[in-house]
Amino acid sequence: MAIEKKQIVETLLCAAEKSFTALFNEHGDEHFYYCTLVMADGAAPCISAQSEESLKAYFKENDISDSDILYYKWSWADSDYCGYGFDEFFGEVTAIFEKSFEDVLDDDDKFESKYNEWFDAMEIVMKKLDENGIFGTGDDRKRVFVYSEESPPDEEFESRDCERAERMNPQAIYKEWLNDQTW
Repeated sequence: MAIEKKQIVETLLCAAEKSFTALFNEHGDEHFYYCTLVMADGAAPCISAQSEESLKAYFKENDISDSDILYYKWSWADSDYCGYGFDEFFGEVTAIFEKSFEDVLDDDDKFESKYNEWFDAMEIVMKKLDENGIFGTGDDRKRVFVYSEESPPDEEFESRDCERAERMNPQAIYKEWLNDQTW
C-alpha cells in the first residue's frame, strides 16, 4: 500500500505539534528564535530549535568564542533541542517514512520523487503550525525563523532554500537569516 502525501502531512503534523508544544512548555522561559523540521542523512524528519539561552549555554559549555556565532546560530545539529520529543512523538512518522521508501529504493527517479514529497510535506507542516500560532503571533512571531531543511543540503541549496525560507517567514527575520549565511 502506497503512503500518500496526505497521510505524511497528517502524521508529521501531529508529531511535530506535540514535540514543539512539549518543548515550549518545558522551556517556556527561553526566547526561541529558530524552529525547524529537518530530514538529515535520509532519516525520518525531526524537530530542532534554538533559543538565545540555549545558544549562550552551548557556547559556554564548549568554550566557543562569540566571534564564531554565525557557525552555530542557525545550526539545527548544534542545538540542545535537536530531535526533541523524537522518541515520544515520532514513532509513527518513522514507520511511514520507512514504509514509503520500501518500493522505490531501486529506482532513482521514484526515490527522488518520494524524497521531494516528504520534503514538501515538511514545509506544509511548518506552515500549518505557524498558521496555528505555535511559533507565536504578532511581534513575537516576527522574531522566530521557521524552516524546513535537509542535511546535507543538495546542490541547489542556496536558491531553493532561500526561496523556501522567504515563503515561510516575515521579511525581517528572513533577511537576518540570509545575511548570516556563510555559504
